[in-house]
Amino acid sequence: MGESVAEGTPFYSYELFKTAWHILQDFLDPFYFGKDSSSIDEAIQLYSRVRGHMMAKAGLEAALWDLFCEIKKYITFKNAWGNKK
Repeated sequence: MGESVAEGTPFYSYELFKTAWHILQDFLDPFYFGKDSSSIDEAIQLYSRVRGHMMAKAGLEAALWDLFCEIKKYITFKNAWGNKK
């Protein structure tokens, strides 16, 4: 499950929740339909052509981490930060 932290006003960033949704729906999501990625880095490369819109990308990346870890049966925090002893 991903989450975009874009706000409803342009006082902090040019990215609003409406623009983040537009970028996700019309530009980022289409890069994934019908594609098979074996890693998060590989998946992120698919949308590297889209410039800016870091909040929309971060929301998608969070969703990808969740999906990737669920498929691989990883515990998310261990996969993201490693298994520190």
